[in-house]
Amino acid sequence: MKRALFFLKRKIFIITLILFISTITCQIFVLMNVTTAIGWDVGGVISNVSNPSRINDYLSVYPNNQLYFFIMYFYNIVISSFSPELSGQWIIFQIFNIILIDVAALILYMGTKGLFNKKVAYLSLYLYMGLFMLSPWIMVPYTDQISLLLVTIVLYLYSNLKNISGLPFLLTVIVLGIIIGVSFLIKPSSIIYAVAWAIMKIIKYIERPYWDWKNIILSGLVVISFCLPLIIFDHFMSNQEIVKIDSKKAMPWTHFVMMGLSGNGGYNADDVKRDKDIKDPALRKESNVDIIKQRLRNHKPYGYTAFLIQKHFNNTDRGDFGWGTDGTPQIPKEKSKNRIQSFLRDLYYQQGKKTSIIRFCMQVIWLIIIIGLIYSHRINKDHFIVFCMKLTIIGAFLYLLLFEGGRSRYLIQYLPFFLIISSNGLISWLNSYSNRIERFSI
Repeated sequence: MKRALFFLKRKIFIITLILFISTITCQIFVLMNVTTAIGWDVGGVISNVSNPSRINDYLSVYPNNQLYFFIMYFYNIVISSFSPELSGQWIIFQIFNIILIDVAALILYMGTKGLFNKKVAYLSLYLYMGLFMLSPWIMVPYTDQISLLLVTIVLYLYSNLKNISGLPFLLTVIVLGIIIGVSFLIKPSSIIYAVAWAIMKIIKYIERPYWDWKNIILSGLVVISFCLPLIIFDHFMSNQEIVKIDSKKAMPWTHFVMMGLSGNGGYNADDVKRDKDIKDPALRKESNVDIIKQRLRNHKPYGYTAFLIQKHFNNTDRGDFGWGTDGTPQIPKEKSKNRIQSFLRDLYYQQGKKTSIIRFCMQVIWLIIIIGLIYSHRINKDHFIVFCMKLTIIGAFLYLLLFEGGRSRYLIQYLPFFLIISSNGLISWLNSYSNRIERFSI
């Protein structure tokens, strides 16, 4: 046993590289056999990249998906300039999605190694590979995966700050702020880690008997660079003529709080229709606030507490991230050509006869991650990054309780924090277990 562990430790890089390349090969093979259109928001965006005039109303109602649409729109233009027959084809966007997922894996490893150590980095990577890289979500090129990649980039750049100084340090700080700004445009909820970091920094400033002007200036630099992509994109939207946006149709934040108080805490078609029917933005907000108050009164204190407990369960219980909760059944353009393709479609399509297999495998890994989170209480409580990541996870839970939630898909954007904290917890538990065995053997 010791020899096997020693061999694995010595060859861990080669083993990981082989597994990673094998996983990518499997991804491509699976995708080529299961590629098909996906419904819901992602379907609405992708199906209209070649006909942007048809998406005016959607982007007016949901301005948070405007940058996502333009990323896909310009990506489609680039691809179609080389191969016109691929324009608007789902396969090109799903390949793009795989690239995002796989690059995020590499950056997650590098960032985790910089923030902690190789053990935590390798375990985080393995958990990520097992949970996500061969999941049905490789078919869904949506904002969750873009946000996931941006989070890993932020973690990597932050981990690298301790190794640089001078101009490279300042440039990295600026790039950090810009990426956080882009993350906000892609998915506002994805920057909860920045709020957690700010809270921790403010607490540290208050505890000090003097002003730390260096960190205050750097924090200001992050805020300024954060605003840059917001200003640039706003200027772009004001001058572009690709789509026509009616800002009066935009759903306010109260809309998502209102939906988060109904049913299972998720999407509510009646709420969407009600807000669309109200043409005046001020009246729409006022109506939402009234409904929010009414729903809180209807829940009553005890009922609201029970509702939040059930909603939190809905937000976090499924390791498949609610695959099949959103969208419509996947219908391929052509019939299966062989048994392998038929099997993969049954395995990956949400209505497939064997989809429970992949859901079960993801659930097992998710339970391992949760066990790691439970044991993370053993980690050094004074570790600033650990505390920030734990605060981020708590912030994510609270956000999803207050706003639209109801399924665990929204946790994808926070996956790096779950993986890193869980890996630390699992390693801490394994070290403790090993020490007990050694003491018992002695």
